This record gives sequence, structure tokens and C-alpha cells, in this order.
Amino acid sequence: MFPANRERQADVMMHAKTQSTKTGRTSLAAISRRLAVCVLGAVLILVASGCQSTSRWRFPALTELPNTLPWRKPYARQQAWDVWGRQNLQDGDVIFVMGESRILLGFLNFSKFSAEIANSEFSHVGVIAIEEGQPVVYDVISEGTLRRPFDEYVTDRRVWSVAVKRLEPEFQHSTRAVVDFCRAAYRQQGKFDNDFRLDNDRYYCAELVEAAFRHAGRPLSEPVRIESLPGFHRLSPVTVQLIETATPVTRDREVYLPGNTNYGLWSSQCLITVLEKTGVNSPPVAETIARLPHPPVQD
Repeated sequence: MFPANRERQADVMMHAKTQSTKTGRTSLAAISRRLAVCVLGAVLILVASGCQSTSRWRFPALTELPNTLPWRKPYARQQAWDVWGRQNLQDGDVIFVMGESRILLGFLNFSKFSAEIANSEFSHVGVIAIEEGQPVVYDVISEGTLRRPFDEYVTDRRVWSVAVKRLEPEFQHSTRAVVDFCRAAYRQQGKFDNDFRLDNDRYYCAELVEAAFRHAGRPLSEPVRIESLPGFHRLSPVTVQLIETATPVTRDREVYLPGNTNYGLWSSQCLITVLEKTGVNSPPVAETIARLPHPPVQD
């Protein structure tokens, strides 16, 4: 009897241990699935707004690897863009870029994906300021508000193309207030607006640009409902549900966008084109630059 009891007791203990292991695995799998949903949803919304991340820990795509090698640092190209910027850019210019912000070990470019949903040629925007003769870019990414030299900005390996717009000559008196606003946002080092709300003191890239110009009394665009974006209907119901479940953003949320000729910052009637969309391998020749009058001297 005692040996039999011991065998039954051993069987019970083994069964309990097996069930416990299965339960643990099930719980771990459920947690992993929830975490993956939250991360994917957050990244989707982050990049869909047009805000690139410069995280140094991002794994590069295979096509990027040659550019990461030490002997491929584009010093000559960077110097050429620095010269071009000093000769052609002004305070308050708006810079539009198309680039990439990859996830899934570098295999999926969400910047391109989001631009396609918005039917836009651009995935990110910023404001130019001239400081000690050097053009710099104020913008917002997931790490917060940044200030970067223009030449470094456009030669970042994740930037593919660039365009520049400028306030009409009669509105040039507003540029000082625009730049001051961006500098103040940079000094405050506010956090990125993960909620994509227009009624708080945080910003994403297009929101910072719009807020700066509105501060100067010169609105550039109106916000657009996410569900009104041209490519929104191409999103699957599962993707839409993922976004609304894993993030605080809903389809009826209004956002500012880099846009195109019909809506967003690019469509503003207050802006004129200084530089049409061009690749960043080398600065454009002088003939491609719009011949624009310089702004009046400000006191």
C-alpha cells in the first residue's frame, strides 16, 4: 500500500508541476503578445505622424550597412551642404524631408508607409534658424525637441530627399517670432506628444512647426482627421483596432501633417518654394534654386 500511495503521490506532483509549467508558458506568451501589440501600435502612430527617431540602437537594414562603415563618412558631402545652406537658407524656412524610420530589425520602413497613407512626399518637417552664420534645424522626434546643424541633418543616412519652403516676402517680419518659439521649445526640452493632442504643451514635428507660425500670427494649415487621410481606407480593420487599442490615438483625432498640395503644411498659401524636392547625395546647382527676394532687415 505505501509504495502505491507514494507512486500516486508522485504522479500527482508531476501532473501539478506540468500544469504549472504550461500555465507559466501561457502567461508568458500572453504577456509577450500584449507587449508586442503595444510596441507595434505605438511605433505605427509615432512614425505615421511624421516623426523620425534617431535612436543609436536601431538595427540598420542590410542596404544601410555600407554607410555605417567608418571609411564611408560623407565629410565632403556634408561640407557641400553646409556651404549651400549658408548661401541659400534664412530664418524661419521650413524644411521637409523624406527618410526612413525602420522597425522589425530594419526590414520595415514605417516613414515611407506613413507618407503613403497621407499621400505625401514627406515624412518629417522642421524649422530653419541661422545662428552665427550657420543654418540649424529645430524639430521634434521621439526623444523630444532637437537642434541640429543643417549639414548634419540632411546628410543623416536616414534622409533620402529634402525640400524647403519660405514665408512670402510680405510675411517675413514673422520669422523672428517663429524662430524664438522653436528655441524656447528646445530650451524647455519638453517630451514628445505621444497623445497627439492639440490642447497640451507637448509637440510632434508638424505640430511644433504649426505652433511656431501660429505664435507668430501666421497659421500655415488646419488639422486633419486621421480617418480623412487619403490612404486610411487601405488600413485593415485589424490595424485600426490595434492603433486604437494600444495607443491613446483614435481615428477621429485631428493632427497636423507635412501634407501635400491639397492639405497640411506643404499646401500653405503663405509659403513659397525655395527648393523643390531633391535628393541629398549632393546640393542642387544654383539654377534649381528659386530666385527669391531677401527679407527686409529687422531692427
